[in-house]
Amino acid sequence: MNIAFAFFFASCSNELEIGIDLQNKGSRFIISEFKFQHSARTSVEITDKAAVFTWAADDTIGIFPDTNASQARFMMIDGAGTKSAIFDGGGWALKANSKYASYYPYIPDVNLDKNRIPVNYLGMVQKLSGNTEHLGSYDFMAACSNVPVDGNVSFEFKHLGCLLQMKLTLPKAGSYNKLTLQATEKIFVAQGYYDLMADFINIVPEILVDTYSVDLQEVKIKQDNQEIEVYFLMAPSNLSGKEVKLIVSGENGLLAEGEVILKNFVAGTAYSFTASLNDKNVGPTPPDDDLDGVVVVEKSGTLENLLGESKFQLTELVVKGQLNSDDIALIRRMAGGFRDTTDVDFGVLKYLDLSKVTLVAGGSYYLDDGKTKHRIKSPDAIDACMFNGCAELVSLKLPVNVVSIGEAAISSCRNLQHVEIPDRVTSFGVAAFNSCKSLESIQMPSMLTSMGSDVFHSCVNLRSIVIPQGVTGIQANSFGHCLNLNEVSLPNGLLSIGSAAFAACDKLERIVIPNTVTEIGQRAFGSCATLAEVTLSSGQSILESYTFENCTALTSIVIPEGVKVIASRAFSGCVNLTHYQLPSTLVELESRAFYTATFKSPIVVECAAVEPPIIGENVWKIGDHVAASKLYVKDASVVDYQSSNWDEYFGEILAK
Repeated sequence: MNIAFAFFFASCSNELEIGIDLQNKGSRFIISEFKFQHSARTSVEITDKAAVFTWAADDTIGIFPDTNASQARFMMIDGAGTKSAIFDGGGWALKANSKYASYYPYIPDVNLDKNRIPVNYLGMVQKLSGNTEHLGSYDFMAACSNVPVDGNVSFEFKHLGCLLQMKLTLPKAGSYNKLTLQATEKIFVAQGYYDLMADFINIVPEILVDTYSVDLQEVKIKQDNQEIEVYFLMAPSNLSGKEVKLIVSGENGLLAEGEVILKNFVAGTAYSFTASLNDKNVGPTPPDDDLDGVVVVEKSGTLENLLGESKFQLTELVVKGQLNSDDIALIRRMAGGFRDTTDVDFGVLKYLDLSKVTLVAGGSYYLDDGKTKHRIKSPDAIDACMFNGCAELVSLKLPVNVVSIGEAAISSCRNLQHVEIPDRVTSFGVAAFNSCKSLESIQMPSMLTSMGSDVFHSCVNLRSIVIPQGVTGIQANSFGHCLNLNEVSLPNGLLSIGSAAFAACDKLERIVIPNTVTEIGQRAFGSCATLAEVTLSSGQSILESYTFENCTALTSIVIPEGVKVIASRAFSGCVNLTHYQLPSTLVELESRAFYTATFKSPIVVECAAVEPPIIGENVWKIGDHVAASKLYVKDASVVDYQSSNWDEYFGEILAK
């Protein structure tokens, strides 16, 4: 069965051009609208008047019927490079009496809720100036419901977001790695959802942030005052009159800034920004020529001879060439670490650039921790404990050719604020950055696929984290005791969250768990004192014990369809949790599932299960509030609940 698609973009006048004079702040912005053309997906051509999207050969869409059936996947069979395409469902049959709706990009989740298709604008990465290949994954589209004709259905897709083109003249030559819009309040939509079956489909915001960024790769200018082009998509928002700072940052402290007053951003519309930014070059790592030490190591093992007697006085160092285990041992001592217990002399090295280094075998060892003598094993890895305990380091650039960071490789660097990780890195080992107590942010490599347990445990000043799309599991204790972590973005495709993965994240206020997650370990979010909003995955069948224990800011919880068991103490100690929605799939509430010593008010529970689920002892301890507590169930189920053990917890059991 084939589906043919035609595409429609909402268009806005291209006559509108607004000039905003910000010369008193050093910048001039021209903000203008230009048309989205009839289009499709993955590739896009930008002109002064239009943005023309076309389908790519590997594009895939999802389609839902208007019944309770789950989605089907349709692959393109014809139309690549054009504005319309034909997709095939591999034998999935359309029913003549049903209506269908479609969406893009496709999410491989059999439990995906058609009334809550997630959108996530975090983690955008643009490679090269002017490149638009990254836009495909963020151009959320939907097509309203249609009835099949002769076994086929046609759709007109609507773009739910808006496109921003930024033409920015930067004051200094060099390599740039991030563009950021920074507001004084949370105005940008980071995550949300849309209802595919709604009469008017639009993005419903769920998480707002005060910074909106695009990571840049291989974006370089060779001369001062040259222009770069950056593209990104965002959710439509009325930001009229909002003044934000525009920041472009780069290597060796490159920094350019300007300010702009935003406008009402409308779905299906493209906007062009033109700006000349101010030079704010104040970065943490000075350029090579200004550093205390720049050394080329032509023969590994000779770094100490090349640096001479000044080695322990250097605060800044750029190394190029080949380094072996003896060279790394010296760098450790220069940065406040030790090689073994015989070391007595240590340095004050704060800024270390190894981006042009190749690690090679040889030398004795770089660390003897009493159990293991650690040596360089591979040229493309930061091996175990390589920079562990380098207490003086503030900024570290890793070799560009590494693909993995080993166990405890950069742990316990108490003053480390900045670490530059090559984008090709695919794995972080156990405790790789554990207890880096000054680390506030980290740009995760886009190719990352795996992280060991305890990877950022006790990074007490880490503020935000965006987990890349390729990561399928977050291991035990990964972000536990990150006391200031307040923004977490989890990728669609994530399958599991380990025990205590985010335990004791005191500043975490909100979490959205993708529907692809099927397993959440015990205490995964335990003792998150300010966690007030939780969106659970519909892919789980069991909520494990202690998962949200002592989350005292929670006042309500919606348990999604698909969950069958809520285990003992899953929400124990949540003293303010008084409103519950329980699914029709629920079969058991284990003992003390919602137990707390003292509820501060009566509770209200809605349970969609037709038959009363098995309910254990002391599921709630409501005390004096029993009489005022209420349970709402289906009309036909009221008597069954009243004659079950549910009755002891509620003063009234009512029909919903």
